[in-house]
Amino acid sequence: MRPKMTDSPKPKDIIARFVEERFSGDINGLKYFCFADLMGTYYGRCSGSSSFDCDNTRLANAIYVLLWGGDGNICPGLTMENVGSGKDFRGDTMNSFRWVLGSNKDLTVSRDIESWVKENAAYPKDKKGLSKTISHWDRYGMGEEVGKFYRKYHTIGNFVVLPNRYAGDMTLNFYRGKNQWHDFFDRFLIELDKVFSGSDEKDVKLNYLAECNRSAFDRKNLPELADALFLNDYMDGEKPKALFAPYSTEKFRKNIDSEEYRVFAMRYIDTATKIISDRADKMCKRLSELL
Repeated sequence: MRPKMTDSPKPKDIIARFVEERFSGDINGLKYFCFADLMGTYYGRCSGSSSFDCDNTRLANAIYVLLWGGDGNICPGLTMENVGSGKDFRGDTMNSFRWVLGSNKDLTVSRDIESWVKENAAYPKDKKGLSKTISHWDRYGMGEEVGKFYRKYHTIGNFVVLPNRYAGDMTLNFYRGKNQWHDFFDRFLIELDKVFSGSDEKDVKLNYLAECNRSAFDRKNLPELADALFLNDYMDGEKPKALFAPYSTEKFRKNIDSEEYRVFAMRYIDTATKIISDRADKMCKRLSELL
């Protein structure tokens, strides 16, 4: 039976109705679904913002709340009312596409690539940059792999919820992508571990952000946090591991045409794809138990 929707539907009803409509009730279909396809739909409405963002859609937010919100869960205060842009919690995309693979080179864009971008770009503003990026990697026989990863990185296994309370003009979501860590999620966890452990090497701004958001997570250390959020692939026992080292840096990216960078990019795609797939399996298994 198709779940009935009310003016204020519960997260469970939002997810169940979408899965029924899209996958005939098979929750496993959600593992592979690209959230860019939600643009302009009921499930793609974004919280606290008029701009479309895959990790802030109604469907994504419902999944965060069902998996991690409520008493006894990792985010006791997480609800549909307080998740979204400018709210106490915000969805985040873990493994970046643009920082590692993005290219601004002015290249001739083939009709096939132009057609693919028109159909698959998650945001209208993405189209020009995505056309350049796919064209760049296509010169080296990697266009198809990069295109597949663009779709993959907009799937549920690459989304996580983070506390979103401001410290000055900064949030965790914003800060992790705007510093020397360059949006690498493993580096973020390594720095977060320093905060949790009280290391003398902890980042001062990250420590302040963590203090401002301390009440959001009902976990006392990084291993507990990683286990609850299905981040185990980033961990080596009690400590986070440097999965993507050596990292892409501004200097390294200047040699984006080098064989060394192409090897790095393919390793990044392979590693991130495995993490996203493994995590989606765990998330959908848990969702099936809750629906």
